[in-house]
Amino acid sequence: MVDEDKHSMDVVVDEEQLAMAIGRGGPERTPGIRADRLDAQYSCRAKRPKKSSRQKAARRLALFIEKLDVDEEVAQILVDEGFSTLEEVAYVPLNEMLEIEAFDEDLVNELRNRARNALLTAAIVGEEQVEASAGRPAVARRHGRGNCAHARQQRRPHHRGPGGTGGR
Repeated sequence: MVDEDKHSMDVVVDEEQLAMAIGRGGPERTPGIRADRLDAQYSCRAKRPKKSSRQKAARRLALFIEKLDVDEEVAQILVDEGFSTLEEVAYVPLNEMLEIEAFDEDLVNELRNRARNALLTAAIVGEEQVEASAGRPAVARRHGRGNCAHARQQRRPHHRGPGGTGGR
């Protein structure tokens, strides 16, 4: 981030690169990041990435591992290439995904299919939840245990206890 008015800039640097960015003398000796290479009129501060951005990257990684059923390496490539949602994986133009050096056409097609299937599954689950909240039971619950028509009519439990008493 450059602030022209204040002649300052903040640079976000990965944890592994922070020492190199600050330089040998540290922040006390040098006024900022590699100050010898910058215009002396600018002050420069090194900042670590916000935890939230690291957490977002970790969530994206977990999403891709779980929903696309891929290993961490493939998921990390997707995150590094800037993918953040299943929609992007499913619908980004094929030629853009083929530009990723580590991916061949078969892998790209498989990833796109898995992403589309995961999106479809999520949409179906979402519809069932909407129906359930609107008072329309989902098919799986309509035929659940203890929900037989004659048990509801008699207002008694479907399964009676020993001796057929029903616990009453």
